[in-house]
Amino acid sequence: MTPAPRTLLFGVRRLAAAFRSRSLLRPVGARKVCNLRPLLMVIAGLLLAGALYAQEEPAQGSRKRIFAPGALLDDYEAAEPGSVTVSLGGGYYKVLAGYDVAMPWADITIGLTRRISLSANSSFSRSVFELFRTNAVGDAYVNAKFVLLAEGRRRPGVAFEPVLEILGRPSLANNLLAPDKYNAAFGGILGKNLWDTFRVYSHSGYFTRGIVFTSAAVEFTRLSRLTPVAYASFGALSRHRDAVAEAQLNASRPDVGGTLGFRLARDWTGFVSLSRSLGRRDLNSISISVSGGVSYTWRPRR
Repeated sequence: MTPAPRTLLFGVRRLAAAFRSRSLLRPVGARKVCNLRPLLMVIAGLLLAGALYAQEEPAQGSRKRIFAPGALLDDYEAAEPGSVTVSLGGGYYKVLAGYDVAMPWADITIGLTRRISLSANSSFSRSVFELFRTNAVGDAYVNAKFVLLAEGRRRPGVAFEPVLEILGRPSLANNLLAPDKYNAAFGGILGKNLWDTFRVYSHSGYFTRGIVFTSAAVEFTRLSRLTPVAYASFGALSRHRDAVAEAQLNASRPDVGGTLGFRLARDWTGFVSLSRSLGRRDLNSISISVSGGVSYTWRPRR
């Protein structure tokens, strides 16, 4: 199993969190102030329990993994100023040589201003690659989104998003070309609302561990309680290509998928997502990726 599905999952999580800023979760009157501390304590407890019970089984006779190319995907708007969105969920990611289970994963997004928001997420993961198995806290991502150009009637929205990537043991163990634990990604996002019916956006950038990526999504926004999203991504290794070719693995990987977001209550949303890899199959190709979760958004009194 490779960590690349988890990298793509980050994009899917961001898709789910993106619903907070549109009609699916528009504020209705003043909100009663809620205390998020119990929910945050539950999230921290789940991840801490995963760390305490983390274990790794030796990969005797198993081939070593190579980090497969993945991609990030986010939209071009910052979170509502003063809002806090907390998401919990999980996912299953099947490749030819094994699988990953991320359960639970947690994401928090904070809106600072109309043009700046912060996000962080991580998960507890079980990774199986042939005879290799490990249970541990998975990758963590911390990102800031800066809206450089707000969307106008005739102009697209433009955002810049730097990301700090902290790889967990499921990504680093038994890896022939293990990257550094701490990495960064830098990406630009371009998007536009079309005819109050579709939102389209593209996210392209570079991981310092050597991956160039691009991704795009189309959302249908005319439904009051549902938001269907179709997306595609492409990632390509920018180094170690000879070693990857010698291992008979792909140096690039296209993925396609869809997400359905749905409103559960005034401040609650849920989502389910399904994706897979295209092109020549290898040990890193995603046969199927299934994930889902729920989000709660708190907004300050107006």
